[in-house]
Amino acid sequence: MSPESEIVDIIKRLYTNKLTTSSGGNISMIDRKGKIYITPSAIDKSSLNYNDIVKIYKNGKIRGRHKPSSEYPFHQAIYNNCPDIKAIIHAHPPFIVSYCITAEKLNTAIQPDIYNICGEIGSVPYFCPGSNDLANVVANEFKKGFSMVMLQNHGIVAGAATIKEAYHKIVMLNICAEASINAKQLGKLNLLTQNQLEFSTKENFFLQKCNYTQKANFSKKLEFANTMIERAFKQNLLNGRLGAISFKTQFDSAIISKKNPDWEPFKFKDFYTLNKHDFAQTPIQFQTMFLFRKIYQNHPEINCIIHSYAPACFAFSLTDKLFNTKTVPESYIILRDIAYANYEDFYTNYQAITNLISDSKPLVFLKNNGVLVTGNSISQAFDRIEVAEFTAKSIINAQNIGNIHSIREDEIDMIKRSYLI
Repeated sequence: MSPESEIVDIIKRLYTNKLTTSSGGNISMIDRKGKIYITPSAIDKSSLNYNDIVKIYKNGKIRGRHKPSSEYPFHQAIYNNCPDIKAIIHAHPPFIVSYCITAEKLNTAIQPDIYNICGEIGSVPYFCPGSNDLANVVANEFKKGFSMVMLQNHGIVAGAATIKEAYHKIVMLNICAEASINAKQLGKLNLLTQNQLEFSTKENFFLQKCNYTQKANFSKKLEFANTMIERAFKQNLLNGRLGAISFKTQFDSAIISKKNPDWEPFKFKDFYTLNKHDFAQTPIQFQTMFLFRKIYQNHPEINCIIHSYAPACFAFSLTDKLFNTKTVPESYIILRDIAYANYEDFYTNYQAITNLISDSKPLVFLKNNGVLVTGNSISQAFDRIEVAEFTAKSIINAQNIGNIHSIREDEIDMIKRSYLI
């Protein structure tokens, strides 16, 4: 794919996912010859095409039918000072901008993958957009080793070796910002220590890639799962490069999504076989497969598992606030009661998490790691994560209104009798 096509693809993804406005933000890439490809100034981001991208040559010559972005100076300054950076994205995601307009630090040490992808976030004071002053302070902050820099009263800048890496940094940081804001409405935001952050990188694990062409009998199940994943992505139930989904096949094995998937263009090739016995050694690192396999071994009635970082549910996992399913009948009927697992157990004690799961507790909130949802089918598991996220959002929003009134226990007993649960 050409630089122009890559830029158009990413800017449309930013706009579609509400990470920038039609007039805000800019993207650039630099090639081996020092030629910069950059989005134009004052052109609707949702309708950009290949021919709208402006090219700026190393000698300063500009080619294109539009003016380059007014923020071009800081793009140029970053490339001049940081040769490892080959792509830059500047955007105004609302949750990140909420931090930009306050003095509050956005701490990425809430979850290991977010921390590893985004790192610590640099920051610079306000300077006029497009000015050389802004270009100088932003470039100097990147020179310190930051890959993301927050501009006070402005937005966020991400730099990376590829444009997709820069994009995922923006997405993951916005997930971090949204979950952190929601968590602070529920109570204290629990940050991870450096030792806890390192739990996820201590060991390497391996999977055998799924050869679905030889197993045509469950291709329809893969297609259905893919359809549900698309729906889940649109509803922000599967997001960023977080989480996983797995379901059983009729071949005494299961299928699991790869580590750190890109849910937006998720395809069949992103599934791997989770065999009942040994695993072939291929370079796919993913410790969650051992947890999922343990659950399947101990709970033969479970046919689908979803590990989700849906933003409202994720927020609950970042606090000590208990998740209340007794708010509306649907929540209790679909979700029943909730189990909670320690942070370390997700990495070191799969049996402890497996023991928490039962018919009456199909969901487990994983400390600082979202929620684990189980079901006897793909549809049931997706229904449960959808209801869980709607319930979590309602509870978070209610914090700004008044006290929450739970359904009385005698009424819960009536629900149990009426729905035979």
